Amino acid sequence: MPATSKAQRRLFALALAVKRGEVPESDVDDKIKDLAKRSEQDLKDFAETPEETLPNKVEDNIEENNAMATPGSVNGMGSVALPGNPGTNETGSGDLAASSGITKGNPDKDGKKAKHIYKFLKYNAFVGESLNESNGKPQYFFFPIDARFSNRSRDFATMSLVPWIWDGSSGKANDATDSRVISVRSNGDPIPKYQKKNGIPTTKEIETYRFVDKEMWALKRKIPKDAFNKFGFYRYGNGQASDMGFVYSPKNGFEFYLNLPREIRHPEESSKVDAKDIQMFDKISKDIDDLAKKVKRKGFKTSISSTPDGWKR
Repeated sequence: MPATSKAQRRLFALALAVKRGEVPESDVDDKIKDLAKRSEQDLKDFAETPEETLPNKVEDNIEENNAMATPGSVNGMGSVALPGNPGTNETGSGDLAASSGITKGNPDKDGKKAKHIYKFLKYNAFVGESLNESNGKPQYFFFPIDARFSNRSRDFATMSLVPWIWDGSSGKANDATDSRVISVRSNGDPIPKYQKKNGIPTTKEIETYRFVDKEMWALKRKIPKDAFNKFGFYRYGNGQASDMGFVYSPKNGFEFYLNLPREIRHPEESSKVDAKDIQMFDKISKDIDDLAKKVKRKGFKTSISSTPDGWKR
């Protein structure tokens, strides 16, 4: 059963938060606690009603140009009443009770309690809008992943902030390259939480992330097999064994990882390295450098190293 007013939706959102443990029961009155005894699905049906077409209160549902819409025709709120059981016509007043944690008691003494609930209601409005605006449309969010490279040799680890896309209906989200999948239903409806905590990628960030991945795959296909056969160099796309890759963070931009074999970095120490080998890895380094320049022209910071900073929590 959907909510019939914005105020009623927010009332149920508060009760839902109490049921989920996001707002302590001690911060609300007994009426909210009673409402929170309903099933979570029942509360969600009210709390997730889109607000676009809802009046502020049931009494406000009067056409603007209706001649009957006069100050005298709009009733006061009256007594606070909670909604009845599903299937009944008892919609309730749709307002927070005057004895709730926001309004009762000494303002100075209960200020923290009121502020706590107020902050939740602001966050819930953000959550409600984000979920309700999806309506099956894609939702974008950042989510960090562990990025490990060269685990066959030095095993370097950092983190990357990856853009993800949720189609608005399924229980899984794909990263911008469609190469990874994560569950988005294991913790209720976490998309707005991810968006608030990690941010929302811009279209430019998503497109550039895809561009870099595509170019790295193209670069991989140009690298001779001798890079691996002679020096054990793992190309892009070999998971945690890869000796080349990239990580992203809004602060540091696109950081390219390149771990050249020690024999190439110190050819004087190995008799098996010849001029052709040096040229092969010079070409790999140059191709990554050219890619970094292209990304930089798109407006992002870039760097190339064997120790990228990555994303920090």
